[in-house]
Amino acid sequence: KNGRGRSRTSNNNNKRAAGGLAALQPSAASGPTMMSHEARALILAGENEEDGLSLWKERYYAVKLEAPSPAEQRQVTVEYVKGINWVLQYYYRGVVSWDWYYPYHFAPMASEVKALHRLPELNFNYGSPFLPYQQLLAVMPASSYKVLPAAYHELMLSPTSPLRTPVDYFPSEFPVDLEGKRADWEGIVLIPFIDERILLRAESGINFARVSQEERERNNHGPVFTFQFDRESTETLFCQSTLPKYFSSVVASKSRLVMVSPPPPFPMNEKGFCAKLSKGTTTGLGNPIGFPTFQTLKLGSRLDTVGVNVFGQPSKKESLVVELANLASLQNLKPSIDIQKIAKVILGQRCYVDWPFLKESTICAVSNTSGRYDSGGFTPHVDETWETEAECRIEHYLVKMGVDVGESPFFVHVRKCIDLVRMLDGSIEKRFSDEETMHPLQITLRQNPFEKEAKNRALSSEMKAMQGLKPGSLVMYTGHSYYGAAAIVLSGDGVDGKMNGSGTSSGKLRLQLTPLPPSEGTNATISKRIMGKFQPRYFAEFNIARKLGIGFRTLGALNSTIVALDSDGNKLSLGLCLKSKGQCAVVPDYCRRVPGEKVSYEYSLTALKVFETYKQRFPWVFTAIEREYKREYTARDFFGDKIDGDEADKQLHAAARWLKKLPLARRPMVKEDARFIPEESVRALQQAILPFSGTIPPVHLENVAPGLVLTPFDPTAPKPYVLTKGQFDLGDRVASVGGHPKVPPFSSRGTIVGIHPNGAMEAVFDEKFPEGGDLYGRCLPGYGSILPSACLINLSKPCHLEQGSSVQPTAV
Repeated sequence: KNGRGRSRTSNNNNKRAAGGLAALQPSAASGPTMMSHEARALILAGENEEDGLSLWKERYYAVKLEAPSPAEQRQVTVEYVKGINWVLQYYYRGVVSWDWYYPYHFAPMASEVKALHRLPELNFNYGSPFLPYQQLLAVMPASSYKVLPAAYHELMLSPTSPLRTPVDYFPSEFPVDLEGKRADWEGIVLIPFIDERILLRAESGINFARVSQEERERNNHGPVFTFQFDRESTETLFCQSTLPKYFSSVVASKSRLVMVSPPPPFPMNEKGFCAKLSKGTTTGLGNPIGFPTFQTLKLGSRLDTVGVNVFGQPSKKESLVVELANLASLQNLKPSIDIQKIAKVILGQRCYVDWPFLKESTICAVSNTSGRYDSGGFTPHVDETWETEAECRIEHYLVKMGVDVGESPFFVHVRKCIDLVRMLDGSIEKRFSDEETMHPLQITLRQNPFEKEAKNRALSSEMKAMQGLKPGSLVMYTGHSYYGAAAIVLSGDGVDGKMNGSGTSSGKLRLQLTPLPPSEGTNATISKRIMGKFQPRYFAEFNIARKLGIGFRTLGALNSTIVALDSDGNKLSLGLCLKSKGQCAVVPDYCRRVPGEKVSYEYSLTALKVFETYKQRFPWVFTAIEREYKREYTARDFFGDKIDGDEADKQLHAAARWLKKLPLARRPMVKEDARFIPEESVRALQQAILPFSGTIPPVHLENVAPGLVLTPFDPTAPKPYVLTKGQFDLGDRVASVGGHPKVPPFSSRGTIVGIHPNGAMEAVFDEKFPEGGDLYGRCLPGYGSILPSACLINLSKPCHLEQGSSVQPTAV
């Protein structure tokens, strides 16, 4: 709905509901349903399909649109077409009317949107936009009254408000039509449309003396703010933080602000908005690296039903399938060309796979139905494994990507490039995966079609690196004497001659460095000592079951997913979900897998206390599972006929609420081989870490090699060598080098408290920072973060890069 009298959205109005969703009359629906029993009965009641649909349409217009007569039904079509016109005008020409709205909750039947040439001329009244408080008053539910000034609250809350009587525009209970919906939030909220005249008249009666000057300033139409990038900008407008406790001020805006009045709609005699590519946009082979294009291969296409995967399910409809020419026709290969001739040409060469995204790889083998040829020569196949893998790869392209690679006599085996590392001398090392993948030869590119763009990217990366070494830049020193200390690049004359614009002298740097505080050594010792101090006690599964007086199977069921259905069919989770055997995952501090080939688990004392409290408060859950284990339970399974349906629902929801309030409910499952410091140790660590509030005299270093400093980490640039050498253990002290949204300020220090198999680290930092979390309740809020290891430098295990350097920095 647009503008005036609009209905509130389902999400906003669900906040208003005091109880459950009120039933629709006369077509009731207790939950989302594709068609109500009443509507289905009407369709089946007709003597033929046409009669049934006619009865269904009559019901639709009479019940949902309250438009039983042909004239009223035609008016629905008029307003609907008017709405389409309004939307098109809005997106292509500007707002054609500020006071128009679609006055129905439902659209017309598609069969009635006809004879459009006979519709009356569509005229709009331009009107004027609501002021901000008027707009909030028109769309917000009464429960959101606090977003408006106090003077407006009575309009939304008082029973005698002109907006509550005789028509209640802020009902606390209201019907929601769920017919044809799959989820509650899709429902049509059936509340009255606000009358603009009534709203404005009601607002005019407010005592504006109660509205503060600041609130009045907010209740105005402001200009349109456009921020344009400008590296040299010195503007300070809007750079001062209004929440300095959480967000620091912007030091350099690097943008220009342009404020203009909202533009009026295009005049009717002028051309409106035309969709076109912005100036400078590149397409096809001019795309930046990583942006796919079909122009890198010769292609055809066809419509075919091949079961392309759509949202996890094979499509039953036709799909547009991209076709590649067969290898023989594409490369004019003669049948006499065998695998050995192909391998000698391409083995060890670079190629690009995963078309159309093109991942750089190195070719390590070529294979066909006869065998495999690699650096060790030809090896014939000994079983049918190759045929199976080849079919899987061809099927992958067809089903996952809609690409028919055609006949595939040859496959290449490649190792993909997984990392770029900037070495100490500035060169870029490409690192390739140890794992091989196989791809049809005809969908593999021998040359990079974006070679020019690749060179530009390398130059851009080099410029970024030099930009980070300009005078005034913040860096981190990785030399032996002050490893991990923050520093500022200085300008001026260096020891080896005149400095250039990047703060270097004959390739060397001058730094003003702040050494790590004296407490850092003590904190490192504290971190390791606390590591072994708190070790939670764990019990074997059979011991837990014996202590609880339940069966081994019941214990396993309680630790998985248990679904309970209330009388309305709503699903409630009553399982603790401490482990998942299929996903090889557990909840740390509560459950762990016992090492060995046989799969078994142990549970902590904390988990045992949860079990005991759960059984004491809701024994009927344990009794039902002991009696019969299944994935879904009903109220009858738990209570039989002992209590009525409402009381049973009350008990079920009480158990579900209690489980959701447990600290355990916030803790996610992690892979079994992830390593964590116990929560008790993390809490003790935060109390024991010694803060440093003094000042440390700066140290000036000269003759510093650029390879000994780290600039704030840029994930789009090659990874600095030092960030590839770090090995982390629990309790290690680390410093942040940036490069991630959840990373604290550059050079912030902390402690590793969790290590995930995928390389992610959980760290608790010494100081609170705006993006900090609580690691799902394991540490104090604002101190924790989960981030890639490349965003951290290990202070406990320094990687001394200057060992191979003959010239050492000079301390001044």
